[in-house]
Amino acid sequence: MSTLVTIRSTATSTTSMNSNNGNINIDSQATVRSYGITKPISMKGPDPSDILATESLEETLRSYDYFESDAELAHRVDVMAK
Repeated sequence: MSTLVTIRSTATSTTSMNSNNGNINIDSQATVRSYGITKPISMKGPDPSDILATESLEETLRSYDYFESDAELAHRVDVMAK
């Protein structure tokens, strides 16, 4: 299982002008970073049409012999273990 970690960086500043003397004040804050795992886009499960589309895709991929065999999987695992 992989985890997506994001770094969010925000900087804020405000500008105000004093109408009495024409001075411009700039108030800047330092950059704030927050580290963590991103929130899910949605917690909703798949719709029935999504399930049908997935089954259709898997059937098509099987017809083109797209998936690796058990021997190919074992070889890949051996190579990755080194």
